[in-house]
Amino acid sequence: LVIPSYRSSFMPGMWTILGCFGFVMHWIRPATWCPAPPSWTIEALIPGWLMYPFLRRVVEDVDRDGGLMGLTCFMLLLYAVSFGPLLILYFWQGGHLNWGQFATSFMWPPAQLADFVLGVVASQVHQAACRSDWGRPSKYLTAILGDVALVSFGAAVVMLPSPKSRAECQTDANVLLNHGGALISAIFMCAPGGLFARLLSHPALVALGKYSFEVYLFQWPLQAIFRQCQRWPSNETFMTFLLILWLLAGLYVEFLVEPMTSFFRPREAPDPHGKWGHG
Repeated sequence: LVIPSYRSSFMPGMWTILGCFGFVMHWIRPATWCPAPPSWTIEALIPGWLMYPFLRRVVEDVDRDGGLMGLTCFMLLLYAVSFGPLLILYFWQGGHLNWGQFATSFMWPPAQLADFVLGVVASQVHQAACRSDWGRPSKYLTAILGDVALVSFGAAVVMLPSPKSRAECQTDANVLLNHGGALISAIFMCAPGGLFARLLSHPALVALGKYSFEVYLFQWPLQAIFRQCQRWPSNETFMTFLLILWLLAGLYVEFLVEPMTSFFRPREAPDPHGKWGHG
């Protein structure tokens, strides 16, 4: 909205802008371009956030009734729902998707719900893997499995043909990374104690990760401003952009998100029986 060249070239209509600000536009038309493109992520996550208490109870019921085997089968079912239709359509059309199909499989909020639930299941399996009743050999094998999963995902990304244009990222082989990596990511999250898990748990990386979601949300608008005001890309401009981006994300999280979260989060209060519960 604040960049004249963008406002005059590809700014959408007022109703589209209102739909983007209201997080409903991609429900109506998945291929919609919003002025702040990363905002589609919030729109896709809202259903999962709202349904999380219910989804958590479902996953806990599966864990109680089926144990690790039940959770594993549930993960495979979710992966089939998430990735199966995309994979079938991709090969049915000779290894190609059109833009509308990509947008629907990626930016339409229901298309991301199975991956969200897969993350909930992965969290439950991770807790099970950390239990003391898992023997040392099992924990060792689980750690190796996590490392193998991450290396396999990295190898798949490297081995895929390099796209010749941005459009190929969204219509050809690279589109399979959309949901294709969900199960591998879930396996990595399930497996504590591996080499890469310990590496990524370093306090410096954890501190950066605390702001990573906000960095993703802010990067496109800030990049648009830099493109308008500075020479882009150049090494000096990019480093300035990177520093301002992380600083902005950090200030937003520390001085806005966390105070608001603390304010709205239910406070604990003693119950009449002397035990602590949620107020």
